Amino acid sequence: MKDIFLRASDLAKLTGHNRFNDIQETIDQILQSNRICDRYVPKSRTESCLAKLPPEEFKDITRELCLPEKSTVQEVEAKVKQIVLKDSYSAQISESESKTRVEENLKLPKLPLDATEPRLITAPADHERAINEHLGGQQFVTKPILQVLESSLKQDLQMKRGNIKENLIDRFLDIVESVVTR
Repeated sequence: MKDIFLRASDLAKLTGHNRFNDIQETIDQILQSNRICDRYVPKSRTESCLAKLPPEEFKDITRELCLPEKSTVQEVEAKVKQIVLKDSYSAQISESESKTRVEENLKLPKLPLDATEPRLITAPADHERAINEHLGGQQFVTKPILQVLESSLKQDLQMKRGNIKENLIDRFLDIVESVVTR
């Protein structure tokens, strides 16, 4: 007989008390963690969203990010997070400021319309400079491809910031405990 271990959060997902997760993903995670069968379990919402994309959309994203065509979901996720979530994990900024930075970063990927080699422009200043210099008369257009990942990126950001806050609180409590016990 095999023992199956369930976390309370998984039980809440299965019973419908936690509606934020897909029940099938929860079942896959339980089967995988209990070594009942081998299942693909994404480590983040962004990875899950990328894995569920049609192959053409996934190729569009890899092309926009200037990654090799054979890039894995994890490589694409890492690049997307590097571009979109940069400067938003700092504990020194508020959560609303963090969300604002992500929204701004989601608007950033811009490609020349007639470019033979796509060039990702990663900062508003670069985009303004490109427009001002006209870059040989090329016009630029915003590619809304990364907008598909917006909600999953924001959920990943929210979870990561929650972890950062927990770590800060734990460190603060450790400091208080060490001062009180002296």
